[in-house]
Amino acid sequence: MSNPWQKTVSVTLTAVDPVSKTGEYQLQPVGPDPIPVGPDGSLVFENAGHNGFNIDFVLTDQTGQGYAFPPNNKKQQAVSSQMGAVDACPPQGVSEVFKVINVGGANNSVLSVHNKNQDEVVGTFSYVLWLTNDNGASYIKLDPGGTNHNGMTS
Repeated sequence: MSNPWQKTVSVTLTAVDPVSKTGEYQLQPVGPDPIPVGPDGSLVFENAGHNGFNIDFVLTDQTGQGYAFPPNNKKQQAVSSQMGAVDACPPQGVSEVFKVINVGGANNSVLSVHNKNQDEVVGTFSYVLWLTNDNGASYIKLDPGGTNHNGMTS
């Protein structure tokens, strides 16, 4: 079985709505052979025989408010994911698709997750990236979506 496919997605936070605690953001797959983006803007994972994906979400906070992924000791709070509609907004603590590997980088700017992209996690899913500017006392959400294709590894 091959290793997971390493991919990178740039996440740029441009504004925060303090009432809804939701961030305005842009996602951009980067690097050689980047993850495709579907017509609805969601990431499309086609593993091409790899053992799923390891994805680095690399955050740039353009708000000047110091947002980052939570510290590594609270890494499980950094992402939530569940199978189903891309707009389901899974709450923190739900991790059906993305499994957190690590939070690192300068000022906790890199969230590394694994997406096994096979068996029960093939199809449309939703996920939320959770950011904090107070070491995890409170969070804002970034709410994209995705689709897992292929399913089989070689």
